Amino acid sequence: MKIKKNSKLINIWHKVLKHHILFFWDPVFLYMAIIFYLSSIPEPPIPGFIIKIFSTKTGLVLHFFEYFILSFLTSIALRHSKHSFFNKHHYLLAILIASLYGISDEIHQIFVPGRFATISDALINIVGAGFAQFIRWLLKKEKTIIDKII
Repeated sequence: MKIKKNSKLINIWHKVLKHHILFFWDPVFLYMAIIFYLSSIPEPPIPGFIIKIFSTKTGLVLHFFEYFILSFLTSIALRHSKHSFFNKHHYLLAILIASLYGISDEIHQIFVPGRFATISDALINIVGAGFAQFIRWLLKKEKTIIDKII
């Protein structure tokens, strides 16, 4: 569904949200806090049905989607920044921020009893972050109503 360039409701919504920058950053920081908390637990609770679905690849799949979401949220926040540099480079900056957070999370897990850091987890974090930005780029290319919001 294509949107009209002068859609009043969307334009009003977009202007209101642009002035409330924390509206976009709060989900990013909350999500980062959740990741940190779950990384601090020696054995994080994973529902049994997820383990059955993904079998031995559960950890990698969870890491992928964990950092896919973080990168997606970060890109939205950067896109709505008042600074033109962040607006212009929000795809790359979101990948960089999510990837660095993923690497720091792996280092953090070294100090948690029962947890360990792996290079494969760090790499899949980066892949998830990058794939999120690829999806965002595809959505933007389509010029849908979602593009005005995200």
